[in-house]
Amino acid sequence: MDYKEILEEKLSEFRYNHSLRVAEYAKKLANIYNYDEDEAYLTGLLHDYAKELDDKEILDIFVRTKEPIDDSIIGRINLGHGYAGAVLLKEKFDINDMMFGAIKYHTFLRYEPTLLEKIIFVADKLEEGRTESYLDEIRKISLVDLDKAVLLLLKSRINYLSEKSLPICLDSIALYNKLVGRLC
Repeated sequence: MDYKEILEEKLSEFRYNHSLRVAEYAKKLANIYNYDEDEAYLTGLLHDYAKELDDKEILDIFVRTKEPIDDSIIGRINLGHGYAGAVLLKEKFDINDMMFGAIKYHTFLRYEPTLLEKIIFVADKLEEGRTESYLDEIRKISLVDLDKAVLLLLKSRINYLSEKSLPICLDSIALYNKLVGRLC
């Protein structure tokens, strides 16, 4: 199956190119952290499958599958595109459970993320198309300490959401606290 062709038709050029870069970074991290490179690449490629759905389509998937909606995405339902994409990919292409979880949680990690979930989360935030200057140092760290990269990315996200007075996923805060306790 040619997933690139499917995505090229489904996504905007910008989103498609982002997905290609995430896939490449995920493959690089998988090689370093001894994870299946092909699975990491494919998961990175597919991670934003539902990113360009409208809010109603995403909400309909939550309702249809009876998935609870986290308080942190109420009013910003597009943040649920990870879950929506995982569901659609499972239904259409029967992706495995590891890929499902990594796609579902790539926007905000759960408290006990798998290695693939961490790889996709980090690859999505650090792919080379993202040009914020503070990411350069985290990119270097990601190549030697994946958990430290996760911690720094969570810290950045939590700070951003706090400054904007936006809700923060409780699992992300709990994971941040756990990593601070372990790494700092």
